[in-house]
Amino acid sequence: MDKKKLDLLMNKMKNGDQGALGELYDMTYLDIYKYIYSITKSSELAQDLTHDVFIQAYKNAPSYSNKGHAMAWLITLSRNLTYMYLRKSNRTVLLDEPIEQSDDSMDQVNNSILFKTIINELEETDREIIVLHIVEELTFNEISKILNINLSTVLSRYHRCIKKLKVKYGGV
Repeated sequence: MDKKKLDLLMNKMKNGDQGALGELYDMTYLDIYKYIYSITKSSELAQDLTHDVFIQAYKNAPSYSNKGHAMAWLITLSRNLTYMYLRKSNRTVLLDEPIEQSDDSMDQVNNSILFKTIINELEETDREIIVLHIVEELTFNEISKILNINLSTVLSRYHRCIKKLKVKYGGV
């Protein structure tokens, strides 16, 4: 993902450019959706919340600071909206439906099922750290800020999870 382009789009949105919102949506929709899905485990809810994220991103674009961390800003917004929704609805969604695939190859489906099985064995915070780092490709420093956890804690939790998964699954 092109961090500079994302930052440029965020700056355009600050000035009310709705076209920039469309481009941002096209570039980041799937990543935001997968992140929210990893929390909610509901495809329908993840889709609804993902759309809400982009509405809020447009409304809150003026509060974005130009530091080249647009994806981290969007993930933080996604996380906050998702947990706010779950708190308001006073429930945890435990549906187990497959992530929709744009390419129906068996390898992708099998990898998705394996990843989902493995990731669901982790505690919620550990799962978020793994998803944010591996899937969303955020730095540990960005993850630390998003989750409001000390950087050393994020690093130790990440490495402990990876080690545990390697032992259990033989080199994941």
